[in-house]
Amino acid sequence: MCMKSLDYCRQLARSNAYGEYVCMLTLKPASRRRVLPLIALDAELRQVAAKVREEMLAHIRYAWWRENIVAKKAPEHPVLQALAGAGAAQESLAHMIDEAQTAWPKIADTHAALHAAVMASLDASGQERWQRGLQIVEKHGQSKKWVLPLKILFSFR
Repeated sequence: MCMKSLDYCRQLARSNAYGEYVCMLTLKPASRRRVLPLIALDAELRQVAAKVREEMLAHIRYAWWRENIVAKKAPEHPVLQALAGAGAAQESLAHMIDEAQTAWPKIADTHAALHAAVMASLDASGQERWQRGLQIVEKHGQSKKWVLPLKILFSFR
């Protein structure tokens, strides 16, 4: 996995999926490298709903993601590069695209497909940390961006 692609994913996740990004920080480094590309893909898919107003263009964008994920070729997009190195299950990625496409033109209310993909990529300890992180994010909200990471990180000591 290229560091440049991971840096892109990190910035995208931090900017567009802050709660999930902070939950990812509670995971062990190897687990973070598998989860970060999933969060970045979710952020990219949500941006389609946020930016594209014409249905046909939205379908084209979702099809582009689907085709490039299935092709498993050497992708030029940093999220695709990171996903290729993360070993995520094709079914999980397809489900994430389906969820976003079904919700269009609205942004999906939940991250259900993302959370399922993350859970499938983690061991039992990672799953427990992810679930606990999500509970804290839900309880404290995402508005207190400097307090939330501290509460999550220190709750695992």
